[in-house]
Amino acid sequence: MTLFINACVRSDSRTKRLADCLLSWWDDPVEEVRLAEACLPKVDEAFLAKRDRLIAAERFEDSMFDYARQFAAADRIVIAAPYWDLSFPAALKQYLEQINVLGITFLYTPEGYPKGLCKAKELYYVATAGGSYVPEEFGFGYVKALAQNFYGIPKVKQFFVGGLDVAGADVERLLQDGMAAILNDEDAPEVLPFEGDAPEDIENGTVEEGAGPDRKGGSVMRSLSIQKIGVTKLATDAVVNAANDELRAGTGVCGAIFRDAGSTEMTAACRAIGHCDTGSAVITPGFRLPAKYVIHAVGPVYRDGRHGEPALLRGAYRKSLELCVEHDLHSIGFPLISSGVFGYPVEQAWEVAIRACKEFFKDYPDYEMDIIFAVLEDERKIMGERILNEIGVFEE
Repeated sequence: MTLFINACVRSDSRTKRLADCLLSWWDDPVEEVRLAEACLPKVDEAFLAKRDRLIAAERFEDSMFDYARQFAAADRIVIAAPYWDLSFPAALKQYLEQINVLGITFLYTPEGYPKGLCKAKELYYVATAGGSYVPEEFGFGYVKALAQNFYGIPKVKQFFVGGLDVAGADVERLLQDGMAAILNDEDAPEVLPFEGDAPEDIENGTVEEGAGPDRKGGSVMRSLSIQKIGVTKLATDAVVNAANDELRAGTGVCGAIFRDAGSTEMTAACRAIGHCDTGSAVITPGFRLPAKYVIHAVGPVYRDGRHGEPALLRGAYRKSLELCVEHDLHSIGFPLISSGVFGYPVEQAWEVAIRACKEFFKDYPDYEMDIIFAVLEDERKIMGERILNEIGVFEE
């Protein structure tokens, strides 16, 4: 179990975006403690007296120690804490006071030195800051000292992005670079969970047109399916990268495509193009991927749905499919664009994606095309199949 201690406050937290990227390293369960919503008791004389009584009686099952027991039992710890006023949010200090429990997270040796009792062998600390003056000892340094000296967690590592509020800063690029650094870190799994090996039996739901029992009559073969598989594993004519506008290696699908295609080759190809507008797409070779080509489609960062996001997302799908026509490609694998770190609500993203495909099939009635949406989560697959059936891709 990974314990995620979320000290972020804003709903669009930049620190949380980095933390979500880091959490994609592992596929084990995540237990999240949202400190902005947690009811942490006031540490006053009455609190300390009660705690001392319980510790003396070894009544560690008391609800007062719930956070401490959870922390001690975790396999690893991830803390997300924006850097405020030379430190971290006060709620994190309150939380640390709750878990620092003699007999649960640490004990004292006969010589008076703390000895850790926690199961975790690694703790990752994720932070962002508006400026660049970030003395380590007041934030990460304090947590590192506690983790290593009190809790017995030997490996403590920080991922940090600063300068986000400096005049003229390209915030999105800084964050994308930070997420790319996480994905390419030496400790990152060789194959990340969100782009893991395809299951032996690929599960899919398909709507097809052409000859066959589930198809409309006609000689033009066209289909749209949703499969449980990583997009980099598809041997289609093209696969789509959920790209950023600077065509740089990023997170999620984007990071996996760069990695599996060959980071050096893909970076050079994208650098030669230089830029892609949001709502559009460009094409490069697939290099080491099973697919012949990669189409880099730039979806929108979701704000509230009232800033042109649906049209931009539809444009990214449309341009990708039109590039297939231009290059005589007849099969394509899509991820669910913008539904990852760009924050597009999954159900709305499915509706835009499937309607964009329906419009393509209507506008290009004589063009053979197999469209595959590649997802790894059962919940997303089930939702996509429901929306696919509701919309009816080949119905008038």
